[in-house]
Amino acid sequence: MQNEDVKEIYNKFLKQEEIGDYEFYRWSTNSILRSQYFMTLRCVLDFLTRVNSPARCLEVGPGPGTWTKKICEKFPQTNFTLVDISEEMLGQAKKNLSSDRINFFVSDFLQFSSLEKYQLFFSSRALEYFVDKNNFFLHLEGLLDFQARGFVITKTPHYFLSKLRGSVVKDFHSWQIAPQALRKIIEANGFKVIKIRPVTMRFPGVKIVFVNDLLFKLFHSCRMNFILQFLSESYSIEFEKL
Repeated sequence: MQNEDVKEIYNKFLKQEEIGDYEFYRWSTNSILRSQYFMTLRCVLDFLTRVNSPARCLEVGPGPGTWTKKICEKFPQTNFTLVDISEEMLGQAKKNLSSDRINFFVSDFLQFSSLEKYQLFFSSRALEYFVDKNNFFLHLEGLLDFQARGFVITKTPHYFLSKLRGSVVKDFHSWQIAPQALRKIIEANGFKVIKIRPVTMRFPGVKIVFVNDLLFKLFHSCRMNFILQFLSESYSIEFEKL
């Protein structure tokens, strides 16, 4: 799968009439998704408390701008650059975000360039669609200021469980990366990893909101380990440019 394939998949998906407001579709159509929204929100807001107000923030794969809105509220003086390969998805972000502090770029991130440096980087649920993670962080390193902070949320791979269930993993979902493997890539490209933590939690095979919420309450502030990797649906990795 190439980045252009991701673009075509999302553009085609978002043109379906029944999708409508993607933010609502993604986070509000059932109780499990609503629970995941509040777990993610808690983790994003927690990260923002540890960051000084940046002059410029770069976000890759903003989707409909769900988390961009929260960062904008936290940092009212910050200028934002949003990069997404899907014009349909970026169109949804433009509808949801009305600010002269935000610039929108339809671009493959690996082709994106800027004369300005950024002090904050954010990306949620986009990294798993990049085949070459090393090239992603190599490119990112050149866009960030010294001591810039970064926060990435990405899917936790559970390919072994899929094999046990006899499920076939589609190419679109085949580039998820385990936390420690991602740590090595980030540290090899000029960054220091600060924290790796679970974000959305679920017990495999149990679709009960109460159970997932309890797991999150107990473990969301813990550093990632083998057990939490098994229990997490997604995780965050916080880092700083050296």
